[in-house]
Amino acid sequence: MTSWTRCLTKSLLCDPNPNSPANSEAARMFSENKREYNRRVREIVEQSWTAD
Repeated sequence: MTSWTRCLTKSLLCDPNPNSPANSEAARMFSENKREYNRRVREIVEQSWTAD
């Protein structure tokens, strides 16, 4: 992954646009339950580090 891709990914995860979501479930969670959204993002990112 290039540093440009990492930067864009981090921006999308940290500052999503819930008014124009690519993932409606994530947008809803971001708007209604930020603690759970952050937990899920952290979990998925950590899983991606160990994925084959």
